[in-house]
Amino acid sequence: MFSFDYEKIESDNKYLKEMLETFLSQGIVKLCNAPIEKNFVEQFAYQLGCVREIVFDRIADIVIKKDAYTQGFTLVDLPLHTDC
Repeated sequence: MFSFDYEKIESDNKYLKEMLETFLSQGIVKLCNAPIEKNFVEQFAYQLGCVREIVFDRIADIVIKKDAYTQGFTLVDLPLHTDC
């Protein structure tokens, strides 16, 4: 998967363009060092296109939990998938 640093995206237009082109051609990018504030993911996603709501919530805020009820909230890796 292609990874991009959020801080560099914010400060370097060529790097931002590279990230956007990768997103358009691959359909997915990994954003590293992004802010952890609530609603950041949704706000950033709208810069890329329409946001599709999923079964669990408008935006899935995945956080590791000690007493997780589903594998998605554990440290166990999940393959790429959709929850639609």
